[in-house]
Amino acid sequence: MKFPTEAAERVARILAENGPSTASALADELGTSTTAVRRPLAALHEAGLVEASERAPYGPDPGPRRGRPSRVFSLTGAGRAACEQAYDALALEALRFLAERDGRAAVAEFAAASRVPVINGGDGANEHPSQALLDLYTIRSELAGRSRGLDGLRIAMVGDLRYGRTVHSLSKLLSLFTGLQISLVSPEALRMPAEVVDELRSAGHQVLETEALEAGIADVDIVYSTRIQEERFASREEADLYRGRFRLNQSVYTANCEPNTVIMHPLPRDSREGARELDVDLNDNPNLAIFRQSDNGVVVRMALFALILDVADQVEKHAGPVNWFTERRF
Repeated sequence: MKFPTEAAERVARILAENGPSTASALADELGTSTTAVRRPLAALHEAGLVEASERAPYGPDPGPRRGRPSRVFSLTGAGRAACEQAYDALALEALRFLAERDGRAAVAEFAAASRVPVINGGDGANEHPSQALLDLYTIRSELAGRSRGLDGLRIAMVGDLRYGRTVHSLSKLLSLFTGLQISLVSPEALRMPAEVVDELRSAGHQVLETEALEAGIADVDIVYSTRIQEERFASREEADLYRGRFRLNQSVYTANCEPNTVIMHPLPRDSREGARELDVDLNDNPNLAIFRQSDNGVVVRMALFALILDVADQVEKHAGPVNWFTERRF
């Protein structure tokens, strides 16, 4: 929703930052008169973005309170939503500008200089740390029933490893463990960035880079598939050169994977004809973990918020039954 005027938007943003305020307080914040503030307030009220209420005068408690009540203005739900959209657009534009001006390091530099915590929910073709955390949690959860840990993990990452930001961040986390065997399956043009491969090898892991899907997914615990990142290519025609080349379906899985190899994907998967990096005939395979993986994203990101807001020790006191989980294995 757009604001009625620029002045109305400025008033709404102050209310979003400061909370309910009188016209006098808003005028002080804007450096103008109370009379000048009333017009944008009226426009916001008419648009359903602001509501007014009466606040009793302050006084001793108990005891009489003297003076006239103050008229206080606050954002409605629609007003808060409009401000959130405005702030989101502004933040995205700022990050876009930083990335274009200063390259891949811009978002990290922005976070380092920020006075508030920054959660990277994915920056272009570079990184996706929060996805990597839920992926690591999923891998650990899937292997727990087999009395296996993350040390000694055998994993194949398949598809667009050049632009697939999730595999970049996951590789960095995997570098913290020991004795891994990692197969990187991709076309030559979409290979994992050299610095990521070097980091894996420097951690002592065995790394195989190959274009052969069948060889790459044999003898692994996890197959982590990614889609072709069409939006990173100059044209759809260029992306089509690689789409569907590393298609995993049930017959390929049965012929090459171990019986309990776990299949993961950061989603969305490309289900269009000619793509289907994970075919729909895998949906009945109990080792297809993509929906459990997606569910894990909820709890991992909840944990991130709890840690950043420093309320992790209060979570148990406010916990309730989980009503969105299903025991069904997809």
